[in-house]
Amino acid sequence: MGERQALETAAMDHSEGTRAPADDRQVVTSVLRALQLLECFSHEQPELSLAEFSRLSGLSKTTVHRLLATLEHAGWIERLPGGEYRLTLKAFEIGTVVTDAIDLRAEAAPALAELVAEFGETAFLSIVDGGRCVCLERLDGNQPIKILALDVGKSLPLSVGGAPMALLAFNEETLLPKVLASGLPRLTERSVTSEAELRERLAEIRRQGYAMSEEDVTEGICAIGVPILDGEGKAVAAISLAGLAERFKSPRRERMAQRAIEVCDRVSQRIKYMETPERPEALNR
Repeated sequence: MGERQALETAAMDHSEGTRAPADDRQVVTSVLRALQLLECFSHEQPELSLAEFSRLSGLSKTTVHRLLATLEHAGWIERLPGGEYRLTLKAFEIGTVVTDAIDLRAEAAPALAELVAEFGETAFLSIVDGGRCVCLERLDGNQPIKILALDVGKSLPLSVGGAPMALLAFNEETLLPKVLASGLPRLTERSVTSEAELRERLAEIRRQGYAMSEEDVTEGICAIGVPILDGEGKAVAAISLAGLAERFKSPRRERMAQRAIEVCDRVSQRIKYMETPERPEALNR
């Protein structure tokens, strides 16, 4: 079982009120106990005392005190004047990562279906995670070919592909240093491996409003990637279409790009990001 699958299984077990069996050699007991304390908080009890933590967790007050001091030092909880503890905004910030992804996936599903129905290519919803482009959702088209490079849960470098390059181009200041530090992989002869060429490509993507991937991930496969933008013009996700290179020639690819831009703007508005910025004039027609 891979690491991602193991994490998903653990999360599913937890949601059902049980914990998945774990290899004791891999478990850090103090971390497990600290998380156990965080789970004591609830809507009914947003503030807890040392004694309440001890009662709810079954841990001794001495152990609880040490764990709370550590969590407070790390910024996860804060101590109130009366001695009780409550969660800080750090827990909220981490939680929004999950809720944003869930909302995004739900709202983007109709957009993916719309693009697949119109063009017959495979559609993807992707985000940045850990310095790579990770697929959140995929909807296969009606073409007799399966795109193997990107499936749900799988990832690609940000320097190749339609969705990855769209995400990178519209968040270059933050992401490009990480991309360059990790190196530019050559997946095919068409992959960008030069920093100067990569910067030029990113500028072009911003000008035209979409990324065009021409066999730089898999030979014979092309893709178009369009970012979902926040109010500051930064990419929070990307929708892409991929298929046989022969089906991504002008003027069809421009029509696909225009339609992908339209659905991305609608998704952005539906998930209540700030007003969608204007797109490059090249595709505002």
